[in-house]
Amino acid sequence: MVGVVGGGGGGDGTNARLLGNLALAVGLTYLSMTGQLGWVLDCIVSVWLLAVLVPIVGLGAFLWWAGRDMIQGTCPNCGNAFQIFKSSLTDELQLCPFCSQPFSVVGNEFVKDPVNFSNRSTAFGRAFNDFIPRSKKGEETPAAVVDVEAEIKDAD
Repeated sequence: MVGVVGGGGGGDGTNARLLGNLALAVGLTYLSMTGQLGWVLDCIVSVWLLAVLVPIVGLGAFLWWAGRDMIQGTCPNCGNAFQIFKSSLTDELQLCPFCSQPFSVVGNEFVKDPVNFSNRSTAFGRAFNDFIPRSKKGEETPAAVVDVEAEIKDAD
């Protein structure tokens, strides 16, 4: 006999596992003898079918949708092939993922988009107008230049 320290009980859970398995065996035997085991098996099979079929049907539906929503072509600026979803297209400027040049989508083809430059003020420019001195026509404003030199030392 193996000596047990601390009063016994076996700290590895073998007794609990043994009692659990015994209770499961008794319960399944009772259900099968009374003829009521069928609904338990039906539930297990139904859950298993849902767990397997729902992801398969979902993946098939996504692949079908992605195939219908995909536009594939080459960039009219750099010639690299890429694909995009039609649903991701907006009225804003579309940029090539390789050369970052603008393009448009006409039908199912990529078309070169002319670059338009403008003098309109942007939100960034409006936000910093007060910080940037600008001279008006015929008026000369003195500009101060500050030269700052800094030496960075490690804290070690």
